[in-house]
Amino acid sequence: MSKIFLFILLTFLGSLLLAQPKVRPPFLKYETDHWVDSVFNSLTVDEKIGQLIMVPAWSKKGGKHKNRILKMVQENKIGGIIAMQGGPLRHISMINRLQEASKTPLLVAIDAEYGLSMRLDSCIKYPFGFTLGAINNDSLVFDVGADLGRQCRRLGIHINFAPVADVNSNPLNPVIGFRSYGDNPEKVFQKALNFGLGLQSQQVLATLKHFPGHGDAQKDSHFTLPVIGHNRIQLDSIELSPFRKAASLGIGGVMTGFLNVPALDSSGTAATLSKVIVHDLLIRDYGFEGLIVTDALNMEGADEQEGQSDNNSAEVKALIAGNDLLEFVINPASVIQAVKKAISDGSISMESIERKCRKILMIKRWAGLNSYSPVKTENLYSDLNQSAYRMTLRNVAQQSLTVLQNRDELLPLRRLDTLKIATVSIGRGNITPFQLSLERYTRSDHFYISKTADGNAIKKLLNQLKKYNLVIAELNNLGNFVSSDYRLTETQQNVVEQVTNNGKSILVLFGNPYILNYLNGLEKASGLVVGYQESPESQDLAGQLLFGAFGAEGKLPVTVNQTFHSGDGLVTLPLNRFKYTLPEELGIDSTFLKKKN
Repeated sequence: MSKIFLFILLTFLGSLLLAQPKVRPPFLKYETDHWVDSVFNSLTVDEKIGQLIMVPAWSKKGGKHKNRILKMVQENKIGGIIAMQGGPLRHISMINRLQEASKTPLLVAIDAEYGLSMRLDSCIKYPFGFTLGAINNDSLVFDVGADLGRQCRRLGIHINFAPVADVNSNPLNPVIGFRSYGDNPEKVFQKALNFGLGLQSQQVLATLKHFPGHGDAQKDSHFTLPVIGHNRIQLDSIELSPFRKAASLGIGGVMTGFLNVPALDSSGTAATLSKVIVHDLLIRDYGFEGLIVTDALNMEGADEQEGQSDNNSAEVKALIAGNDLLEFVINPASVIQAVKKAISDGSISMESIERKCRKILMIKRWAGLNSYSPVKTENLYSDLNQSAYRMTLRNVAQQSLTVLQNRDELLPLRRLDTLKIATVSIGRGNITPFQLSLERYTRSDHFYISKTADGNAIKKLLNQLKKYNLVIAELNNLGNFVSSDYRLTETQQNVVEQVTNNGKSILVLFGNPYILNYLNGLEKASGLVVGYQESPESQDLAGQLLFGAFGAEGKLPVTVNQTFHSGDGLVTLPLNRFKYTLPEELGIDSTFLKKKN
């Protein structure tokens, strides 16, 4: 046996040993199931097509809208709804009414990448993708998914159109940005996988999006059809990588995107409508067996297809391409007729429609809809806002805090008796929770300046700061921005530069890390910390970090410029100082402590 042949054989055997066994989507265990069979056999052709349709439903809207959705449920036998804006009680009232009227229990979905608060009031807001991308503990990402899954189940929701598996390699991306876990394909894969499996641990189906990858777009597919112009080699190594790896590891769903990717389909057809991309690549080559759902079919990217005259052709093409579920359908009656016409003219087979229908029914069986009962409203708000969920938020905030500069090991702050500290909020017109958190450890004087302050106000502030030997500045009030919309005012830029240029200073950024590329003088700051979000948890814990209540662990999820790179983040050691937290960190239930004797 030649040495070359032996090397090839050993390499092949080694790859087999290292290969992970395929994990099928969880709902496929009901491929042979009495309930699925009986419901399937009870459906007419129109009703089987209707199962593939999901319509948007706003619980905040009035009776006219809800009656229109009710009519679709009763007459068109649609398969499900996607919950849009509203509130928990109104949501429950709406879905209970719709479920009662439906011949087959409805799948209820929501687009809740960073929590139910994206759509419903009075719910917990979870961290953006960048924040999760900054933490090293993937089991904590699983916990975030599981907590959110419990909240979805409490509201009768069975599918979350999350997580985002797009690799945000373009700082000017107008639609993904902070929604991504970062620009490292392997880390994005790990975060998306763990978030998704966390959701599914609570019987809420996860949906990786937006296949084949929306991270390097410079246009928003809500308004146009973006072009992803990379060659196949780069697509395989970056954009496609998280989807390819997750396809065989038990994730239940993938959402296809309205993206023109010439290296995958030279015809210019949007990925959602492309059989080459959906069927040939995702299903055949990657072996994905889960639910494939379109992105919202009301998006402009769905319409920018040459030769299309109406939305119905987009929906039919989406099914032909390999999608199973049509999301955000506005007129289900016309879609059902269009699909029936496509069946009659041979464009799509009835067998294909039936396979898709059975897949939807299997998901319903897995989600427990075979024994549906109305959602209860008792203790609703306390259930949705448990202290255990707040503890998860604090853990994420703590572990994401990223120290990018620490000159002369200033952090954590020692010898407090030698420091005369001023704090300043650059963006708010009031004292912030971050500033108040610093008071727990030492005396400091607090200042603030609004984001639109004039030159006189800036001059006055800078004069006031001269008598201090340490200035701790926070940059905040940056808005709910995407990465290409850096809402920095001239005042904020000017004050940051002046503060970091005059004496010992620490700057804490509560916002998108890409903003660092738009600030001058950062190299002169003694300390630089990224907190990612201006949440109460991030502000409180950032203050505790500076004084050594715990050490810094976070890593930058994206490359900002030649100075700050993806993966950067200095480790700081904790001091023996008191940490302020919730009882849950010590395994104590806060509700127990609140009970009256």
